[in-house]
Amino acid sequence: MVTLLLPETYVGVAQVTLAGVTPQTYNLHFAQSESDLVRSSYVLKQVVTSLDLSKRWSKKYNQGETLTDTKTAALMADMLEIHAIPNVNLLRICFYDNSAEEAAEVANKIAETYRAFPQGHCGEIIDRATPQSQPIRPNRPLNIIVGVLAGCALGIFSAVVVGLFSLWRLRAARPVQPPEVAPKPDRFWRRFAVVMACVILIPVVVAIIGILAAIAIPAFVKGRNRAQAVAAHNQRALAKHNSEIFFDHVGKTWFPKGDSIEILSVERSEDEMKVKGLYNLISANNARLALYVTSTNDIATTEADTQSTLIAHGTGDFELVYPHRVSGLPHVTMYAADGKGFAEVYFGSKDEAAAESKLELGSTNALLASVETWSPPLAPGEKPDLQKILQDATKLMEVGHFEEALQHHLWYHRHALEYDPGQTGVRLSFALSDWVELGRHYPKAKQALVEIRDHRTQELLEGRGHSEMFSEVEALNRELQKPDDTYALFKKLETRDPQLAGQCYFWVEGALVQKGEYETCRRHLGDPQRRFEIVQRSWKQMKVFEDQSAARRREQSERYKAMAKTNSAYTSLASTFDLPAPPPYADRHFIEQTRQLIEILVATDHKADAEQIRSQALAILDDAQLKSAVTDAEQKTAGRTGKP
Repeated sequence: MVTLLLPETYVGVAQVTLAGVTPQTYNLHFAQSESDLVRSSYVLKQVVTSLDLSKRWSKKYNQGETLTDTKTAALMADMLEIHAIPNVNLLRICFYDNSAEEAAEVANKIAETYRAFPQGHCGEIIDRATPQSQPIRPNRPLNIIVGVLAGCALGIFSAVVVGLFSLWRLRAARPVQPPEVAPKPDRFWRRFAVVMACVILIPVVVAIIGILAAIAIPAFVKGRNRAQAVAAHNQRALAKHNSEIFFDHVGKTWFPKGDSIEILSVERSEDEMKVKGLYNLISANNARLALYVTSTNDIATTEADTQSTLIAHGTGDFELVYPHRVSGLPHVTMYAADGKGFAEVYFGSKDEAAAESKLELGSTNALLASVETWSPPLAPGEKPDLQKILQDATKLMEVGHFEEALQHHLWYHRHALEYDPGQTGVRLSFALSDWVELGRHYPKAKQALVEIRDHRTQELLEGRGHSEMFSEVEALNRELQKPDDTYALFKKLETRDPQLAGQCYFWVEGALVQKGEYETCRRHLGDPQRRFEIVQRSWKQMKVFEDQSAARRREQSERYKAMAKTNSAYTSLASTFDLPAPPPYADRHFIEQTRQLIEILVATDHKADAEQIRSQALAILDDAQLKSAVTDAEQKTAGRTGKP
């Protein structure tokens, strides 16, 4: 009974390929970043606007009260699942709704919005969502069958137990009764009624218990995960609190106008430095107090909002956090509104203080272009509207408020992922494109991009980076039209940190092949046979997806066309299946990846391996491009390497 009362839920499933990813260079982080991009508010708000979901869902989910686009996008995110499928380089977009048509419509629109992204995110839609005839949950036939079988089993077991118990009591009591006592009335039918009641009621009880368990177990798991996350957070906080705290040496001070800064304590950990102290501002009504590290090799550092604070005339205390571990000379400085420093104190270890004592203070201290001086006003516990910040940056640029637009871009670039990890894709694509456009009108904006790029590059070269940071540098160089700088950075990493270079190989593979760096590709390629097996496995899985999609499309086409004959409401749905099917992707992808692998092997004098792989590929797929792959590679690489 209960399973019949549960609401129906349908799912719309669309599948999109990941652009630029090969099976052998599949990167889990990249796939997760693309998944987060699809779930980002940037994408979902476009879907909300395109389908007018705020108006439609106000009646459906909010009792007629108006929903904002932000709330609608958040509601959509709760109904959306993105699955990154390894080896086949696919994103599966699943949207759940109580309407089969709407579930398919929203899933397709999300896929189309992602497909429309600029270069770097233009995967292909290989399987569009179609309305399902059966809900994905609840599975009513299965629930009823399981309940009936379980109830019958328990009922039979109970009947056997009751019958055996009654038989035992009857035999045990028979010798004790005097012969003259009349036999007791037959209670068979009473016991039979009890047994039948058990047979009928026990399935109902079991079904109710199963439903309660289905509700309680996920809630318990969710609560346990939340408790574990809180415990982990507390443990990290305790470890940070217990890190070394000490008072550093003061290197050199400069207070020409009578102001003062006093350092009380310095706490250093592996990834940040926290400074506490007192200030006395007497030469101005207000100023900006900031913590920096002057690098001995002129590294351009980015600024977090924890590095600076606004102070007013008079005395007070401060706590500043520098979220980097950069070798150099730390200092706290007072800055005027024009960006010039007028009071500062250098401090550090004994060696740092000795180096600081040799500085000539008092020169012009202009702020770097990438220094952040703005943050969105937020109430306690409030989250910023990241999409609105980007939109405001564009509007500010259009009306000529270039510095304010730059500050919006700086804040978004540094803090967007703190509030929404799903902004990864937008942050390194749309947002950077808008920033570059601002740089065409306002040179300081371009300089800020260069400073951030240079700082990230230096972090990688000093061994403090990771593959995600390399992807950021690659995106910045792409927008700055400096792809060769990414290639040069990779070559340096190969010398300084080969392991990190191997993790970053995916981002420069195209550039390496284009420049004829086949030996470099060969070093990172691994076993050629194993790499081909990965390509082959990817092809097989893609073919399964394509065959299943085609079969499902034919089945649904026939079903809806049959339904349209008796119900005109299905006519429009049936017509959607007359559209051309998505182009096949598996074979083309298999050919491209195999030819690229053969090209690298031929260029690195592994022709025998290349011919073996070509033979294996032809056994799988008889294609003219595969037949000529070795010859084509010889002709192409001969021109580049000087081979006859």
